[in-house]
Amino acid sequence: MPHIEAGSQDEAWFGMGFACAQDRIWQMDTDRRKGLGRFAEVAGPGALSADILARRLRLVDAAKRDLDILGGPARAMLEAYAAGVNAFLESGAPLAPEYGLTGTRPEAWQPWHSLVVFVIRHVLMGVWQLKVCQGILLSRVGEETFRSLDVRPPVDSLATVPPGRRIRQAYERAGAEIAEVAPLLGFLAETEAGSNAWVVHGSRTTTGRPVLCNDSHRRLDVPNVYWQAQLTCPAFTVAGAAFPGIPGFPHFGHNGSVAWAITHTHADTQDLYVEQFDRDDPTRYRTPEGFVPADRRQEWIEVRGGDPVVIDTWATRHGPVVHGDPRTGLALALR
Repeated sequence: MPHIEAGSQDEAWFGMGFACAQDRIWQMDTDRRKGLGRFAEVAGPGALSADILARRLRLVDAAKRDLDILGGPARAMLEAYAAGVNAFLESGAPLAPEYGLTGTRPEAWQPWHSLVVFVIRHVLMGVWQLKVCQGILLSRVGEETFRSLDVRPPVDSLATVPPGRRIRQAYERAGAEIAEVAPLLGFLAETEAGSNAWVVHGSRTTTGRPVLCNDSHRRLDVPNVYWQAQLTCPAFTVAGAAFPGIPGFPHFGHNGSVAWAITHTHADTQDLYVEQFDRDDPTRYRTPEGFVPADRRQEWIEVRGGDPVVIDTWATRHGPVVHGDPRTGLALALR
């Protein structure tokens, strides 16, 4: 476990980036590639479906937008961390053996890459997949039976599937796409998604001090999804578990007097929209004001041991199209 002593906050984040790259550069690079939709460049055709979904999600756009609206201290934190990662890459120190096996080298780390890493670790932890399952079930069993089941969405959340065979096919296709990419994009454990956190009051411990506990229900990655470190500078002393590739300790940590941990509340923060596209001109989709242009983009995905794959990605007023093909007339957009 690295212990980093620094003369300032910027130096602390710089040291954290250097030490994390020293320990976990391949893992950081892998998560970055998954977020960028470039994992197939090193992993081959088996990673193509995951890359396609990452491109559809337009995670690069999202990370860059997030960077643009950050406040000064947060941006400085990301910039110092990136500088530390790059200092390690330029140090001449040996790289992880996976680089020799794949014949690749890590590219320079940019501040927004940390945001891509965070997003790819979390975008699939919401209720999006549950809503696809609900849509499939609702279309199969009908509204009356669906209302009697425990798979109903959160209170005041809508789960509406318009009638029609094509709608059902769109949801069925979405379910198949999710199943295909699940092993590659870091889903939660297949058995029981969720997390737990609890605290024991000092009156019930042998030390007289409270104890904070947390179980984050992360799947068993090798190496672990978390990386332990301690940072000391004039502004703070913090020890905890960090995500490789991300400065700070957002999930677990303590500063000697305060401890924190998180739990996943399954808040309803993701909506799926059935978008109707013009079959004669799939660059347009229906809105209450009539058909309007969609944001269509063509992207190339390099594949190790294979030919490049060209895909179209789309976005509507609700967000990126994540499932289906607008050229068929229907697709699902994620907000």
